[in-house]
Amino acid sequence: MSEAGRELVIKATALCRVEPPGYVEALPLLQEAAALGEPEAVYAIGTWYAFGRVVEEDHALAEKHFRRSAELGWRPAMSDLAKSLERGKGCDADLDEAIHWYGKAADHGDSEAAYEAGRALWVQRDSIDSTVVAWWRRSAEEGHAEAQYAIGRCYECGDTVGEDLTQAIKWYRKAAAQGDEDAVAALDDLGAGDAEGR
Repeated sequence: MSEAGRELVIKATALCRVEPPGYVEALPLLQEAAALGEPEAVYAIGTWYAFGRVVEEDHALAEKHFRRSAELGWRPAMSDLAKSLERGKGCDADLDEAIHWYGKAADHGDSEAAYEAGRALWVQRDSIDSTVVAWWRRSAEEGHAEAQYAIGRCYECGDTVGEDLTQAIKWYRKAAAQGDEDAVAALDDLGAGDAEGR
């Protein structure tokens, strides 16, 4: 990363925020910043390939840019690389590597990635074990509604944590307070919802 690369990203971002957006003018600035090792620029180019913005849609090039940016430490790239690897979009599907990158993103403060790491492990193992619960709990404690619902469900069903309806209701209420409809329904099913399902 360099100060020059950062300046180029700032200029490119400004071009993209005007009406009409100056994507065509921004692309060479991002490419120059990426050549200087600016992870945000590398990531932005990857997203442009993923969605066909200014460049032709190419998921293999998107994955390549996500990987480079993730290796440079850019958190959003870590999550998008994990999604590409999980889905086999632009690369061979590799659930183990996807879980690795979800974990790296979570270690950089991405609560959605922590939830996804647990979900991907659950899919891979076809069961909820202590590692799955640990990822979900971490995400839930950071305020992620789907993870709060998942932890509540674990407590309601006794998956790995042991059945504890008080804890289930606690986590369902946290998720319901954020509008999670599954949590609202779960509270209603347990007779613990108020008029608004919280």
